[in-house]
Amino acid sequence: ESGWRDYMVSVEAPPGYEVTVSPASFSLKRGQSATYEVTITNDGSAPAGEWRLGSLTWKDKTGHYEVYSPIAVRGALVP
Repeated sequence: ESGWRDYMVSVEAPPGYEVTVSPASFSLKRGQSATYEVTITNDGSAPAGEWRLGSLTWKDKTGHYEVYSPIAVRGALVP
């Protein structure tokens, strides 16, 4: 085995928001880390001042490894 594991992200977007993750997949060996960018956009239906919850879950292809990251978003009005 080469030691590489391929991970893909699964997104549960907070209600009223669109979430994109870049990159949506990557390969890592033990001890390595990766950087990714999360963009959260109000789709127009999430009211300002209310907290909405979602999550990101990174899973490897075998299903043996999983990393869960909660998302909490509170919309604000931009002047």
